[in-house]
Amino acid sequence: MTFDLGTGKTRVLIFGVEPSSLSELFAYLRSMPPQAQGPMVVLAVAMELQAQGLSMTIKNCHDRIHSIEVATGMRQFNYPHERKGTSTQDWKSLDLISITRDLSSFLSRFAFLKMQAETGAYLVQQMVRTTESLFDRFGRGKIGFDTRDQYDIISKLEYLQSWYLGIAARCRYLSERTIAQSQTVSSLLFFRGRELSI
Repeated sequence: MTFDLGTGKTRVLIFGVEPSSLSELFAYLRSMPPQAQGPMVVLAVAMELQAQGLSMTIKNCHDRIHSIEVATGMRQFNYPHERKGTSTQDWKSLDLISITRDLSSFLSRFAFLKMQAETGAYLVQQMVRTTESLFDRFGRGKIGFDTRDQYDIISKLEYLQSWYLGIAARCRYLSERTIAQSQTVSSLLFFRGRELSI
């Protein structure tokens, strides 16, 4: 990546990105105010789009874990509105092998997503430091280097860092829930095996 302080133009070389992701990135950049510029703008937008993608993946996994908890009867509802549209199945009719496979897949997915989130948080932290350093060294009084824009970028990066840390924390939490549900399903498999052998 290169950024020209004089023109305010950024050049970025990106490897291994899906064309749809690039289209989304360019659409987002076009929607931003034309005066917003700085060496970290493109990277901040890319990191924000990645955080959105990670959050959606985690939400989908969370919903599936919730449905497994409901199906196995291990989900306790504390409020009447939580019970709407949920039905516990007889555990003998459940496909416990498929559920075990899903839960195992979630554990490996959460480990990977957590690693991505922690890496993202570290990368964003370095981007904040770089922006602050460039601002202190070159920013004051330079044409094409708006002080307010740089504060906005730093604010956005700090927000992104907290978002990534939140994603990592959610992955840890959901991993614990998945492990607990895996133990429940293992117990159900054990009892089913005992019933068949009697």
